[in-house]
Amino acid sequence: IPGIPGLPGQPGSDGRDGENGPKGEQERGDKGVPGLRGQPGKVGPIGLPGPVGIPGIRGLPGPKGEAGDYKVTFKSAFSAARSISSYPRREQPIRFDRIITNENGHYENRYGRFTCRVPGTYYFTYHVT
Repeated sequence: IPGIPGLPGQPGSDGRDGENGPKGEQERGDKGVPGLRGQPGKVGPIGLPGPVGIPGIRGLPGPKGEAGDYKVTFKSAFSAARSISSYPRREQPIRFDRIITNENGHYENRYGRFTCRVPGTYYFTYHVT
């Protein structure tokens, strides 16, 4: 015959750990609040040169230069005529027998040759009658 239930007994000791469960899928939490700005970093290497800028405004004129010797100029010029009525030989320079002007002696009438001894641009003209 059942009697009256008694008082509850003391709790028992913990049981053994069970087996590990299956690995769950990782999920990320919400983005946190940004932190405070950190200290400046170390100085980096020097960069490449930038593109060339636009030219600046024109500067003031420079000082006046020293006076030059305007009377000294290098010239080379000649003027000659041919009074001989015979034709010059073929494939040969034309020799002029009458020299009118021969500055600095650059025309050699013996050979019918003008030798340029002053650098520059020369302009030759002739008149044949």
